[in-house]
Amino acid sequence: MNTQVKETAPSLVVRRVIRAKRDRVFQAWTNPEMMNQWFVGGNGRAEVTNNLKVGGTFRNEMVLDGPKSSGEGCSASEGMQRVLHTGEYLEIVPPEKIVFTWSSPSVQNSRVTVELKDLGDSTEVWITHDNLETEGLREGHSKGWNACLSNLQTFIEN
Repeated sequence: MNTQVKETAPSLVVRRVIRAKRDRVFQAWTNPEMMNQWFVGGNGRAEVTNNLKVGGTFRNEMVLDGPKSSGEGCSASEGMQRVLHTGEYLEIVPPEKIVFTWSSPSVQNSRVTVELKDLGDSTEVWITHDNLETEGLREGHSKGWNACLSNLQTFIEN
């Protein structure tokens, strides 16, 4: 009998300690007005809407400052680029865990798990992004998630 085993791509894991209580960090991940302030993978801003419930959806249009480009799924004008990200909430456990699908111009229906570990006056944020099939996708999303976490850290600590 010939059995084929499909190897799965390794998960991307990004983590950061944020100097804020876990409830505040959870709120920053779930409140669209707060998400607009930081949830962008670079310099720029976000335009977020969400229906925060299992089965609910979110929409995050990242408006990135930078050179004009015309990547797939991006609309560009002089000095900025718009990149749409959408998904569905799969699991919500306040204030410790959020799981959602993630679709963008480069990947469809990948899965993101955000875990918030309570460290007293700080919170360790763990992002695990699954179903990124290539090293290039993992590298690009690693840069994006690290930029988002830097923006979150600046937003929440200042």
